[in-house]
Formats: sequence, C-alpha cells, structure tokens
Amino acid sequence: MAAGDDDLLVVEVVTTEKEALPDTSAAFIWLKNRRPKDWRDKIEIESTAKLDPEMMARIKTEFVERMAASRARQRQVLIERGYLDAGEQ
Repeated sequence: MAAGDDDLLVVEVVTTEKEALPDTSAAFIWLKNRRPKDWRDKIEIESTAKLDPEMMARIKTEFVERMAASRARQRQVLIERGYLDAGEQ
C-alpha cells in the first residue's frame, strides 16, 4: 500500500430522472405561434347570407317572447325558494 491510500473516499454516482408536470400555457402559446390560423383566440367567419326584414322581425319577436318566458320562470323559482314575495314586481 502506498502512503495515504486509506484516506481515499469511494463516491458512488447515481443518475436519477425526475418528471415535471407539463406546462399547458407554454404548449398553448407554442401552438398559437406555430399555427396562428388554427389556434387564434378570435375566429373570423365571412358570410354572404342576407336576412330579409320579415325574417329579422320574426327573430326579434321570438327572442322577446322567449326572454319574457325566461323571466317568468326565473321569478317563479325565486318565489318558490322564498327569495321573492309573490306580490313583488
């Protein structure tokens, strides 16, 4: 034995693999930059369809009727749950 051999340390090297959670924000940004036409926040659609005034009037009437029915249903639910008195407007 040479002088100082018993002072040597044995070091064991161990390789470990750690998994990191995926960064969905980074993936989304990568997609938006890679294919902006497919991954835009805003989608533009061109239409050449035209609605006649009669159709627009029917749509408006139906919308108003549905909203009135929705408000009536909502009021009834609030009354049933005790949040609103039946006599309140």
